Amino acid sequence: MSKQSNRELDLEKILSSLDGLEKAEPAPFFYTRLQARMMRTENSVMQQVFSFVTRPAFVLATGLFVLLLNGYILVNKIEEKEAATEETTQMLAIEYTNLNSSIYDNPDETP
Repeated sequence: MSKQSNRELDLEKILSSLDGLEKAEPAPFFYTRLQARMMRTENSVMQQVFSFVTRPAFVLATGLFVLLLNGYILVNKIEEKEAATEETTQMLAIEYTNLNSSIYDNPDETP
């Protein structure tokens, strides 16, 4: 036997093995059980929560709320920092003027 005839035999063997195949069928009542499972999970609390949370309007509103909250906190921190800086500057200015004056220049004391 030559190589060509071995190949043809192998090819015929492979092709003939597919002759007896039939279309695969699911088990009885498969679709009924599948529909029942889908209906059961459709009404669960987690499914309803997940369905609500994944809505684009909810996601957009939550993102906008987080951004607004972040901006509000940043603005308050900046205002607090400016107020603290101004108060510190005033205290330093008062302290500086007290250091530069001599005991003879104090007008508050009367002899």
